[in-house]
Amino acid sequence: MKVFIPYSSLTTCLVLQASLLFSAAPVRGVEKVEFSPHTFTLPDGYALKQVAAPPLVKRPIHMYFDVDGSLYVTDSSGNTEKAPKQLKNPSHRVLRLVDEDGDGVFDQSTVFAERVPFPEGILVHEGAVYVGAP
Repeated sequence: MKVFIPYSSLTTCLVLQASLLFSAAPVRGVEKVEFSPHTFTLPDGYALKQVAAPPLVKRPIHMYFDVDGSLYVTDSSGNTEKAPKQLKNPSHRVLRLVDEDGDGVFDQSTVFAERVPFPEGILVHEGAVYVGAP
């Protein structure tokens, strides 16, 4: 399976900026897909499908799949206060999304870790979850 995640130079992928998560599957031809307010132009061989949205995840920053297909997502609280104030009371979190019925769409979201300061990356490796924070 090919995965296509649109990316811009200084922002997280547009999919995450739109607070939606997607998976891709092969198709033929070039296609435009709209998930309001965004329109995605997909190259030949790709399709886009929404697999998670609020309330499962509200403000995704980064994501990583574990070997069982669960999706770990760093989720912003939306707090825009200056860093020193946020560090005193961190409000971001890590979510674990699960597709319980195997249909390719996530059904369940649980808080894996909370009160995380500035989660800027995530990696799941050999049963451990690593979160990068400055």
